[in-house]
Amino acid sequence: MLRTIVQRQRSVIAPVRAAMQQSTRKYTDGFSERENAFENKYIRDQEMKKIQALRDQLEKAKKQVDELEAKIGEHHREATAKDQKK
Repeated sequence: MLRTIVQRQRSVIAPVRAAMQQSTRKYTDGFSERENAFENKYIRDQEMKKIQALRDQLEKAKKQVDELEAKIGEHHREATAKDQKK
C-alpha cells in the first residue's frame, strides 16, 4: 500500500520536475556565458534608454509647469495691480 502511494507521488512529481528543469534550460541552453552576458547588457541598455527617455519627459514637464506658474503669477500680479488702482 505504501509502495503504491510513493510510486503515484513519484509519477506525479517527475513530470512537473522535468518541466521545470526544461523551462529553465530553454533560455540559456546552447548559449555561452559570454552570449548571455551580451544579451543581459543589451537588455540593461534598453531599460536605461527607456529610463532616460522618461527622465527627459519629466524634465520637459517640469519646465512647462514652471512656465505656467510664472504666467499665472504674472497674471495674478497684473490683476491685483488693476484692483488696487480702482
